[in-house]
Amino acid sequence: MTARRSPKKWLVSEPDQALTAELASALGVSPIVAGLLVARGHHDLDSARAFLTPNLDQLHDPFLMRGMTDAVMRLLHAIDNHEPILIYGDYDVDGTTGTAVLLRALRMLGGTAGYHVPHRFTEGYGIQQAGLEKAVRDGSARTSRCFGPGLMDSTLSLPIITCLTKTKDRRRHWLS
Repeated sequence: MTARRSPKKWLVSEPDQALTAELASALGVSPIVAGLLVARGHHDLDSARAFLTPNLDQLHDPFLMRGMTDAVMRLLHAIDNHEPILIYGDYDVDGTTGTAVLLRALRMLGGTAGYHVPHRFTEGYGIQQAGLEKAVRDGSARTSRCFGPGLMDSTLSLPIITCLTKTKDRRRHWLS
């Protein structure tokens, strides 16, 4: 017997029309964009303007993230010593974008960087031994202590030098 699913029904709330019209006019944006701003909580002109024209002062200090100083020091060491750096990416939009940006930045800094993006259907999500083994075979990795989902803080019989990965819950895992 197959369980029946009830169809999902999206409930979309309508933003305040007067506020939407006011923001659209003041910002020179369409009512759709203004409605999205209101839906995201930007109910005044200053907040909406700040969202539409961000600047570096609005960013958080990346060194507040646990392990960032150690990760940067390890990457600089790898760059200075011409050690291979493996970027273990992800197959979704932010993962592939982050992989591409990080790869380019590391290469611009003089790093010998490679990447691995797991195949969604054959490798699944997260760091997998098969992906690490492929990186070693391809020459983009070489050390051994690994912390990450699915590896349960195990020591691999592979050399991996440096790998940063981002999981969906935004925890960072470090290999060194």
